[in-house]
Amino acid sequence: NNTNGPLPKLFEPEILKFEYKYYYENSFFDSNSFIFNTFDSDLDELEYLIRGLSIRSRENEKSLIIISNILTWATTPLKENPSSEKDEAYEIDLKDFKSNEFEENKNNSMEDLNAHEEAKVNDSYIMKKKYYKYTDKDYNIRKPSHKYKRLVYLENLAYSLANDNFKVYTVCPGFIYGCGENFFFDYFKASWFQSPSELPIIENGDNFLPTIHIIDLAKTIKRVVENKPNERYILAVDRTKNTTMKSLMQSI
Repeated sequence: NNTNGPLPKLFEPEILKFEYKYYYENSFFDSNSFIFNTFDSDLDELEYLIRGLSIRSRENEKSLIIISNILTWATTPLKENPSSEKDEAYEIDLKDFKSNEFEENKNNSMEDLNAHEEAKVNDSYIMKKKYYKYTDKDYNIRKPSHKYKRLVYLENLAYSLANDNFKVYTVCPGFIYGCGENFFFDYFKASWFQSPSELPIIENGDNFLPTIHIIDLAKTIKRVVENKPNERYILAVDRTKNTTMKSLMQSI
């Protein structure tokens, strides 16, 4: 009640410093499974953890699960058909179908179809390259944005140090939502206030956004800890078929 006196000291603030020696000498490394969330952690700690586990795994089996970021794929080019057959590298886009010419020529070779350049210009049909989905096995060819290059380096470092006693897994989730995750927060806020009246989308909105609910991500990580799969890189995304940006914005 003494308004003229100093405010009561409720707590003494303490600045915690990450000491590598402390964590190595105490029981920190005694655990068998480690889960490292890269979304809100210092990558220096990840590097120390990788090197420390590599050494301590000589005594007991250890496993490390790195929760990666989908933006480690940010600048990866579109995946084209690896087939050497030219005919298989193209598909017909029927959005602008205006005549029966496609039906007449759909079984022809690429050479015959290329001969109908005039029809293509007139939008009777459109020839375009096929692109394919990336899978877990393609992680070696991913190209990250500059911000995530070190994360990819550390993931590869962990793989290089892995052995029979030191298992390394990377779980790369899509954009995380649910239970307070804030990825879609700005969109829900804009929709609630109707400002702008229409949610913005990129171009025609046909780009796919990989997503995953936070609970499904937790279940995935739990399965990895328990089952120790053969795959060391896992793309964790929803199985929802239509996750285009346009579809998501319309749902919101």
